[in-house]
Amino acid sequence: ALVRLTSALDLPSTLVWLSHNGPLGAAPPVEARFPAPNWTPDGGWRVDKALVYAHTLQESRFRTDVVSKAGAYGLMQVMPSAATDIARKQGRIFDRTALSRPGTNIEVGQSYLEQLRDQSCTNGLLPKVIAAYNAGPGPVQAWDAQAHDGGDPLLYIESIPYWETRGYVTTVLRNYWVYEAQTGRRASVSRAALAQGLWPRFPGMKGATAVRLSSSNARQAVASAN
Repeated sequence: ALVRLTSALDLPSTLVWLSHNGPLGAAPPVEARFPAPNWTPDGGWRVDKALVYAHTLQESRFRTDVVSKAGAYGLMQVMPSAATDIARKQGRIFDRTALSRPGTNIEVGQSYLEQLRDQSCTNGLLPKVIAAYNAGPGPVQAWDAQAHDGGDPLLYIESIPYWETRGYVTTVLRNYWVYEAQTGRRASVSRAALAQGLWPRFPGMKGATAVRLSSSNARQAVASAN
């Protein structure tokens, strides 16, 4: 009953807490462990909501006021420097206090995901975009030059030198697939691609949804998935 009430009140951080701190033996519903609040970014949704919430769950467990030791703020743990840059590009004045607002924080977070998608170090490949969100584009660029994975995306993920980022990528992908299922999608394109040794591309990009690479440091796909 408490879970249903919390869900009706649109309190996702409380839902997550309840799902992890319930009575011994209790089995909370999936919706409690993976809440999808009725929020909208200030600029509207441009990035797949399932992917944004997959990051949000891992970054903050939907706590709006959390601040990391590194100084990252709010739901998607955005850095003030990134928020300032994004606000400038959008013609807005940066207000750090606004990062505690869901609409503003998610807007900055999805804008940063878009920036990472368009950078050469990721080439729009979903696992690399997720890795760059956690570690930054610099390390991902360096890993591209060091990779010996034969173009296998799963081997690339398991070869990420940073243990935190390695776990982050797999967890966010797991979250993403659960959120996709909640929205009623019959099959996950990215999960199917990874199972076939293909690299899933960032959702919403034009062209093929997944590509095959000769190596993870290839600048462009050698062959596109049909």
